[in-house]
Amino acid sequence: MDKISLNSSSTQEQRMLLEDIEAIIGQLVQRGENVDNQHMYQKLLSKFPVGIQRKALHKKITPPDEPFTMQQRLKYFEEVITSEELICRQTSSTPPRDTVSFNNKVKHWKS
Repeated sequence: MDKISLNSSSTQEQRMLLEDIEAIIGQLVQRGENVDNQHMYQKLLSKFPVGIQRKALHKKITPPDEPFTMQQRLKYFEEVITSEELICRQTSSTPPRDTVSFNNKVKHWKS
């Protein structure tokens, strides 16, 4: 896991990185390694941009009764990256910020 990193901060790169990390974690678990420790959590966290880290950590804070495991942490990253992918898809096809469409009529915001 030490040798992998993001080449860019695109959501596609983040998705591929997460999939690589999930595969590595799966292999470690199969070999009997303990992946539920602070060192591994920090290593996972450090692989992603700060914005993604913060969103994943926020998800950890929200449901305090859930177990704090590597599997749960990977699930949080999965949810955050999926949200980012959806936002990217939706925002690339929306009108520019200064226009809003109501019933096919475009309104321009005054500056």
